[in-house]
Amino acid sequence: VYIADTYNNAIRVYNIATGQLSTLKTGGETLNEPGAIWVGDDNFALIADTNNHRILKLDLTSGNLAVFPVK
Repeated sequence: VYIADTYNNAIRVYNIATGQLSTLKTGGETLNEPGAIWVGDDNFALIADTNNHRILKLDLTSGNLAVFPVK
């Protein structure tokens, strides 16, 4: 389960099987009040990085993070 931890500026990952909560690494990118995360079937996630005014695309396999172009 992925959680946008808005006021701690992080994305958390909760492992249901183990009960462990961890912080998703963002490759040096600083999140500023992430408001939501959406995880697709293609092993990618989109993060609404609210106060940085951008959407980030995260490759859940490699950990690569890039700005998702929105027009």
